[in-house]
Amino acid sequence: ILNLSNCQSKYVLFNTWTTKIDYPKEYCYPAVVIDKYAKPGEKICSPKISDEKDYSKLLESGYKELASKNNLILTKHAVLFEKVRQKHPNLDLLEDDMHPSREGAFLSAAIFYELLTGKKANKLKYNADLKTLTANLLKEASS
Repeated sequence: ILNLSNCQSKYVLFNTWTTKIDYPKEYCYPAVVIDKYAKPGEKICSPKISDEKDYSKLLESGYKELASKNNLILTKHAVLFEKVRQKHPNLDLLEDDMHPSREGAFLSAAIFYELLTGKKANKLKYNADLKTLTANLLKEASS
């Protein structure tokens, strides 16, 4: 067992964005994964997820609980990705159902940059070959 109580390190939990799924959705797993005394064939299921808002709330509450119980720094990826999606629906942050597009990866990098350095991403000159307007929008959104 590793004792990190006197360690000066900080640990970050990557709070991911929602993926594209069909609703309603419910995730079920064999109960023995959680309880070794569970009956054979018994399942444990998530609450039913009716839409992206429910999905986001469920993910957020799980990440917050995990971060709180383990003294982790929680990133703001889910919240900031959702804000960008709301304000700029034509900007596709995902290239498929779950992986970030170039724009999504740039936003993710900007969020990590601010978290890890304490500096504002909007001061960076680097644009990752994105259009200047898009890169600047994503840098601003990372705060």
